[in-house]
Amino acid sequence: MLESRFDGQLHVSDMSQAVHSKIGDELRIHNQFWREPKKEHQKNEISFMDFSNFENAWKCAEMISKARCIPKEFQGNPSDILVAIQFGNDLGMKPMTSLQNIMIVNNKPSIYGDAMLAVCMAFPDFIDCIETYDSEKQEASCTVKRKGREPVTRAFNKKMAEAAKLWGKVSSTGMPSPWVTNPERMLQFRARGFALRDMFPDVLKGMPTVEEMRDVESFKEQKSIEEKSTAESMKDRLKSKQSDPLLFGTKKDVL
Repeated sequence: MLESRFDGQLHVSDMSQAVHSKIGDELRIHNQFWREPKKEHQKNEISFMDFSNFENAWKCAEMISKARCIPKEFQGNPSDILVAIQFGNDLGMKPMTSLQNIMIVNNKPSIYGDAMLAVCMAFPDFIDCIETYDSEKQEASCTVKRKGREPVTRAFNKKMAEAAKLWGKVSSTGMPSPWVTNPERMLQFRARGFALRDMFPDVLKGMPTVEEMRDVESFKEQKSIEEKSTAESMKDRLKSKQSDPLLFGTKKDVL
């Protein structure tokens, strides 16, 4: 505002001071709004489970085992639930996250490939994980970087999968496995698992991926089927030989 002093004269300095004051107030408001450090989003963590002692943990496991929103392997099985939660805790995961990402496959605790990467990414020394796929060679590669270490690169391709009898594998029921429906993804999981375990053995503690252990389980099933079919074939051969009169003769010929 323009103001006059008691002497009745209008002074320009008064007007300039008023304008600068108004601009200064606007700048302070602007800076306060835009330069104010943003508050991080805080999650509302709600937990009704107490795993501080075995008694409480067992009660929680029994309650969880009755739920339908958990993997079928854990339904009605509180013992496996406790084991999975403990293994997940060793990797830095919370109880319910462990149940979604830790599986007991072939009597061995395993972790899904995506969760394995998440566990390593949460580690302070983790730098980067670079994954590529060469469609011509049908090869997946994974390079993992960690502070204070040289990068580690591991690859897995079609030839390696064929040598391991994985490529084009079907289940014991005749259904196509992921190696048939999504081979690129399976190659990626193999390369990732090897690279992460070699670079972060202290974090993963030797835990394999679920995808890898399921292949081991299917091999055992296939071997059991082959052994059973071989035994049945030998029995059939023996019966056919016993019924051949030229080899064993008949009871009448013996008498």
